[in-house]
Amino acid sequence: GSIEEPEGDVVPETLTTLATLLAEAGYETAGIQSNVNLKAAFGFDQGFQTYESKVYPEGHGSVVTGMALERVATLKEPFFLYTHY
Repeated sequence: GSIEEPEGDVVPETLTTLATLLAEAGYETAGIQSNVNLKAAFGFDQGFQTYESKVYPEGHGSVVTGMALERVATLKEPFFLYTHY
């Protein structure tokens, strides 16, 4: 298929994300990120069963790493954990 360009800074609902494909294949999917531009409101949570945001400065590296380590301990295999700093 063709790649659709998002309108503005929003992920189009018609775009199939890696998280969606992995969830459909039986993976548990989780996202943890600290970038204000990657908020769920912009569609970046598509395909993730859980998607957490902790925006900088509260979401500095050690906080995001701590969140990821806590989350990975609860994920069932196979899983996909996306962590963005």
